[in-house]
Amino acid sequence: MTDTWESLFKECAVENNHTENYLKECFEYAGSLHQRNLPVIFDFVHLAMYFECCAETLKGMVANVEKHYTEYKIRKKSGGDRLIEAPDFLLKNMQRWIYINILCKDLSINDCVHGFIPAFKNRDKVRGILTNAAPHAGHDWLINVDLKNFFHTVELDNVNNYFHSLGYEDEVVKTLTALCTYKSRLPQGAPTSPMLSNIIASRMDEMMLEYCKKRGIVYTRYADDLTFSADYDVKIPALEDIYKIVYLNGFKVNRMKTKVRYKGCKQEVTGLTVTNGVHVSQKYKKEILRELHFCKKFGVYEHYQHLKTTKGLYKDWLRGKIMFVRQIDPACGNKMLEQFNELNWLV
Repeated sequence: MTDTWESLFKECAVENNHTENYLKECFEYAGSLHQRNLPVIFDFVHLAMYFECCAETLKGMVANVEKHYTEYKIRKKSGGDRLIEAPDFLLKNMQRWIYINILCKDLSINDCVHGFIPAFKNRDKVRGILTNAAPHAGHDWLINVDLKNFFHTVELDNVNNYFHSLGYEDEVVKTLTALCTYKSRLPQGAPTSPMLSNIIASRMDEMMLEYCKKRGIVYTRYADDLTFSADYDVKIPALEDIYKIVYLNGFKVNRMKTKVRYKGCKQEVTGLTVTNGVHVSQKYKKEILRELHFCKKFGVYEHYQHLKTTKGLYKDWLRGKIMFVRQIDPACGNKMLEQFNELNWLV
């Protein structure tokens, strides 16, 4: 007969003279985590085994976690800089383990959320910018609300409370929290941050949905972008009502980026136009067509030399933009891809 983890654990506990009461507590703890489909982690040393490192290495990581990050800035399309806090190889691997084995097991995130939702067998569809924009297509009015410093607003205590709510013991909770936070909040650059922010924002989403359903308003969220829409027979909500729900849940609104758009004006949701169906903007398409034209007219080599970049970077950049169009508008994207493949990339 094959030994179960319970029988092996009991055998080991007996060898170490543990009591029946100790065994009972351990089995209850493990059983609770099993019900949630979560990995059973008894203590700090056990967690280090999951990470395939020694306890001393993990202890050093937790004690000096800020030393395992590199900060740099990237230019935002809208202007200004975005601070990136990138974990090193060792910490990133630990965060990926937490993301896959713990965070992705959480199915509590509402269907109104579309950003950074992994596609697993137990999820009915892949959610992204297209599914986020589609519910708002063709409506008479639309409101875009942007949250300010979304990741940084989620503090250490929020993360600690979440891991504690899963049923993990205090030492494990403290360690998981330390590995997922930087300067006492979520870092912009860790693989765990998008999913944790979605989970912790779930209460806000529920309150927004309750508010909107009573009024016949469509609500979706993609990371820090909140979108509301309906037709003219539905009264536009007071922005202060929306802001109040955001503030009650510990988040902040970038009021300068709030937009109210009516039918006849250009309506956009996460970069896609939704005025008449869901489309990639003409500006985005024209940029790609202009690049394809220059490559054909002057030659690929001459053009990327003119842009002061390398062939590999330029080719990946242009193909990525085309594949994005292809995802939203297959017919248009396929025509662009044909032109792309006809170019001489061997030079």
